[in-house]
Amino acid sequence: MGTMVEPERRSSVGIAVRLATTRAEIRRVLLRHGLAMLVVTVLLALVLFCSVDWLLHVSAGMRILFLMVLLGLIGWTVYRRLMVPLSVPISDLQLALRIERLHPELDETLSSTIAFSPVQERDPRAGSLALRQALVELARQRVEPIRFDEVVDLTPSRKAMGWAGIVTAGSLLLAILFPISAWTAIARLANPWGSTEWPKRTQIAELDYLPQMAKGDPFTVRAVVKGVIPERLTIEYRFADGQQVPASVMLPAPVEVSRKDGVEPSAETPAAFVATLDGTSQPFEFAIKGGDADTGWRPVAVVPAPDVTRLDVTVTPPAYSLLPPVTLPEGKGHVKGIIGSKVVVLAESNKPIRAGKLAWEKGSPTTGLVLAGKNQWTAEFVIGQNDTYQIFLEDDQGMTNEHRSPRLYRVDALPDTAPEVKIDKPTEDMEVTRQAKIPIKWIVRDDIGIAQLDRVYSITKPGAIPSVNEVDAGIPTEQTRLFEGVDRPKQTTIDDEWDLAPLDLPTGSVVTFKGVARDYRTPPEPNVGESRSIRLLIVSQGDFVRQIENEQKLIREEIQRLRKMEEGALEQTSDLAEQTQAKGT
Repeated sequence: MGTMVEPERRSSVGIAVRLATTRAEIRRVLLRHGLAMLVVTVLLALVLFCSVDWLLHVSAGMRILFLMVLLGLIGWTVYRRLMVPLSVPISDLQLALRIERLHPELDETLSSTIAFSPVQERDPRAGSLALRQALVELARQRVEPIRFDEVVDLTPSRKAMGWAGIVTAGSLLLAILFPISAWTAIARLANPWGSTEWPKRTQIAELDYLPQMAKGDPFTVRAVVKGVIPERLTIEYRFADGQQVPASVMLPAPVEVSRKDGVEPSAETPAAFVATLDGTSQPFEFAIKGGDADTGWRPVAVVPAPDVTRLDVTVTPPAYSLLPPVTLPEGKGHVKGIIGSKVVVLAESNKPIRAGKLAWEKGSPTTGLVLAGKNQWTAEFVIGQNDTYQIFLEDDQGMTNEHRSPRLYRVDALPDTAPEVKIDKPTEDMEVTRQAKIPIKWIVRDDIGIAQLDRVYSITKPGAIPSVNEVDAGIPTEQTRLFEGVDRPKQTTIDDEWDLAPLDLPTGSVVTFKGVARDYRTPPEPNVGESRSIRLLIVSQGDFVRQIENEQKLIREEIQRLRKMEEGALEQTSDLAEQTQAKGT
């Protein structure tokens, strides 16, 4: 008996499997349909609400209402299009009846087979077992060529998915064409309480200003405007004490600032505007408006500017001078020193600083070093020329004292001058014999110290014309060291007696001499100072005697002339006395 039941069971199981597969396909179609309807509903509602917000710039309350409606639509669609259809049970009998409606030739054999499936084999109420087996076999044979998935209606699902595709493509196209507007609308809808605003037709793209400024400094703000450029931009100020300055018109920036890539500014080309507020001592706020652009109130803090509260300056002369360093009195910045002297400036600030520099009138700025504690700054420079400098300090916020006219200090560069050499005796050119001893008195001065003095001379042979001789041309033939200034005197007098006899000079020779002195300057090399040149004409003994006789004769004649002048003066005096006496009587 069990052998007869087995074919019936296999037939019933095969039909049940096909029905289960059909049921799963129906649920997949329902799921696709529900998801497509959800996409269509959400995207259409999103596009609608975002478009209304784009057109009307609705308030936060209206955006909250839009969001609630959107969430409600999502919930309703999920429930109506997904949860309800997918939760409805679909039995094998219902599927069999639907298949029999499509195929009347089955003549209810399929539904009858499904009805007999749960009946026990030996159930007396089920009727004849052979009859049931025959019915099941007949149903199997009739449904074998039939496709059960014909009962699945794909048309609604395909339509929904088509609409979903169209709506999705349209939404993506809008997002691609208007990305900023799309993301702005979504952000405003997703967070109605947020601060996201719609892009203005007039946009203040850049706002350049210092949020913290030094007390007393001018305040400057620069705004770069894009989009629709308004005819004017206005700025308002309000101060901490409640004072509010009426709106004033910002000035257009120079054309060079507004140009871009050589294109002339137009209604759509970015333009720059600037405004300046005179120095103030209290915090304030400002707001810029133009077209539909509004920056809102922007705060600006006003704090003390960095300033020099103490100044110490040390001047160290060049090493060769052996002069000690000089520290100027506190607060004194005027420097006077020899060229090559090193100057160390130590400035103390009223607040922490991050940088500083010495700004020169003639040269490039000198940077320095901020010391530990950040309230002191130091810099070094070498005196090279007359100049003036100012000390600029910059604090951690970027504020400087540059606009506060810091004190101007002077640098006086003193050159290390060459030694001054003077021949005090003889005073003029002389005629001397070859055996003469010439007394020479040298006076030498230098601003720092005399290193040495040489007597330099050249000899011109008889008959030669001593025009520009070798001494004057700087090419001495002989020299004699007269002085070595180990103790570095600034002035010295040297009595020199020059014996010409060892030179064995023939009559008619001319000896030209001068003094050459050097100091201790290094580098690059010592300064050299020279005296005037004196010429000595070598004459014979007889010529020398005649010269002296002639000079004596000239002296006697001069004495006689002076006596005559004295006698004449006495006669005039006597006459005046007699006239005065006569008038008195």
